[in-house]
Amino acid sequence: MSSVPQLAQVAIDHARRGNFGQALELAKRALSVHPDAHGLMLFVGMLQTRRMELDQAASTFREALRLKPTDQLTRLELARVLIAVNQLDEAQKLLSSRRLPGLEPKRLFGLIAIRRGEADKAIRQYRQIVAEEPRGFESGGDLGVAMLAGGGRAGPHPALRSSVVL
Repeated sequence: MSSVPQLAQVAIDHARRGNFGQALELAKRALSVHPDAHGLMLFVGMLQTRRMELDQAASTFREALRLKPTDQLTRLELARVLIAVNQLDEAQKLLSSRRLPGLEPKRLFGLIAIRRGEADKAIRQYRQIVAEEPRGFESGGDLGVAMLAGGGRAGPHPALRSSVVL
């Protein structure tokens, strides 16, 4: 027997077909029956994000994080939404509150710096990421954007050029 409630599985099928509105409606109904299902709550938040219902997504991700405080994906998704709605202090605090592995937390710190108008800080952050992942498409693109935000006139950074090639 699957651990995913039947209604949630139908919601997933709708999401796979790109019918996010129907998927969200079904996922919320499933969540009302299984209110402590962390994965289902995370799915609802991602659907809300996809539909640009960012304030609702932030609330959903906060609740999901309350259910499972150590879940890294939930923490990163909440931080991403908080940045999008310009709640930068909360996003920074959230990312700083735990030692999160990988490059994604670093990318989000860079994005926070960009949103705050701290292009030099973002450039330093993204250069560090590019050094760790020199062939990363996203990393090179992020560095290029940060350099443009900083008014860089020296032309594209090699990482940006390589991200375009990748």
